[in-house]
Amino acid sequence: MATYTSASAIKAAIRQKANQAMQEVSRKGLETAQKNNVGFYTGSPKVYQRTGQLGNSPATSGVSGGGSSISTEIYLDDSYSYTTGTWSTNQVLNAAEYGTANLVGSPGFWAKTVEEMSDIIENAFTSVGFTK
Repeated sequence: MATYTSASAIKAAIRQKANQAMQEVSRKGLETAQKNNVGFYTGSPKVYQRTGQLGNSPATSGVSGGGSSISTEIYLDDSYSYTTGTWSTNQVLNAAEYGTANLVGSPGFWAKTVEEMSDIIENAFTSVGFTK
């Protein structure tokens, strides 16, 4: 067990461990989102052509913060523009997630990612020595 000689040394050690855990959350969260998004692709659509962009849309902000806060964001990048129709990327992402508009696939990929994030966060922080 480490020994600290000042409050600033304790704070620095906590920040270092929190950063290490958050790096893991960012990495594993992105991997999970990518896996779940690719899992959407089931069946073969007959009235539209798949671009594969849904599977490529998960992204992460990376880890940021300072002082007493640290964060990362896992999100679906909606900057892609579909050229095969008139829908915005957000419309496509929402229709795919909620199983509307006759899109062929398995909806609920983002809800599954959100559900899995609790375990990813808990495991990452536990692995560096934080406990509940």
